[in-house]
Amino acid sequence: MQQLKRTFGNITSTLWHFVEQAHCNRPMVGLVTGHPNYTRRRADFDPVNPCRYTVQSPAFAARFGHLSEIALFQYVTQYCGAQRGGMLGTDEVILRDAAGEPHLFHFETFFNSYEALTLGVWQRPAPAIA
Repeated sequence: MQQLKRTFGNITSTLWHFVEQAHCNRPMVGLVTGHPNYTRRRADFDPVNPCRYTVQSPAFAARFGHLSEIALFQYVTQYCGAQRGGMLGTDEVILRDAAGEPHLFHFETFFNSYEALTLGVWQRPAPAIA
């Protein structure tokens, strides 16, 4: 991402272009939010609209576009620490596609002291959980 940042000018634009264009056949999602940890949220945080931007690759939109920003943000809040900057955390997250099938995603979130940038990348189908 740091090398791509030089091309697009800032890390938020880089995330946006990477998710939309880098691997259009691979489900990927990017979230631009305030700090996910409740102890670091601003007073004007809106839990009904937690994401400043949600960026979806074409493959994510086709298979996982039914997932709300609120649901995606809630996954992020479960693994992020309260650090003031830098890496807030990573986790393996299971998301269900439009057919209800589980899929494993790798999520990671970075905080640049202004906004949190989350990248979720599809890894593989997940075993069905009974």
